[in-house]
Amino acid sequence: NLNANRLQDLPECDGFPKLNKLLLKSNSLHAPSLKRLESCPNLHLLDASHNPFTCTCSLRNFISLGFKSDNKRGHAG
Repeated sequence: NLNANRLQDLPECDGFPKLNKLLLKSNSLHAPSLKRLESCPNLHLLDASHNPFTCTCSLRNFISLGFKSDNKRGHAG
């Protein structure tokens, strides 16, 4: 749980290979780096709500991950 820590980017998961849930609500994420998520192979839940996102192409890719994840579980995005 890293909620409300003023993080400006997603943390890397290298030291936490079994991490499956990452809570990042109310930080300072503007344009999260998708590259950092590659170090989180077991991540099943990422809550990055309530962040001051800036609309960019990379943010669009970040948001599409949520829709892809929901579709895999049979939920409508």
